Amino acid sequence: MKILGGILVGLVVMAMTLWAVGMLYFSPLLPEPARAIAAGGLAVLTVLAFLFLPRRGRALLGFVVVFAILVVLFFRIPASNDRDWQPEVAMTPYATINGDMITIHNVRNFDYQTETEFTPHWETRTYDLKKLDAVDAIAVKTLTRARCLSGFMSGSLGLVE
Repeated sequence: MKILGGILVGLVVMAMTLWAVGMLYFSPLLPEPARAIAAGGLAVLTVLAFLFLPRRGRALLGFVVVFAILVVLFFRIPASNDRDWQPEVAMTPYATINGDMITIHNVRNFDYQTETEFTPHWETRTYDLKKLDAVDAIAVKTLTRARCLSGFMSGSLGLVE
């Protein structure tokens, strides 16, 4: 039973180490040149600590403390849209509401020549919610995409020109 527990702890430490290495390498906590060094250093130090320190319990405790610090630092990274985005997702849509009228800004309406060649068009659309008579939500099997289809009276999209 003790062997099984040791194997389980080893697998958990391995998974935690992989997460921590990835977090250090991909997060903006460190300057880019230092990220690979920090990630590799953490992996090497973790392996060396568990192989050569005589008290593995203390090594585990030290590892858990370092991992907890990394988790706290990870959750302190501020969210940001200031990135080098692909052109098709470069603009974030947002809406303004004025009574029964809703205006959606940065609606993507591209002209695609091929799957990778397109002419970008970003539109602003205004809808009259009084004309809304149905809403259908569709989730794709993988749950990576969701669609919301709106039905307006008279079969139109309720777009106010």
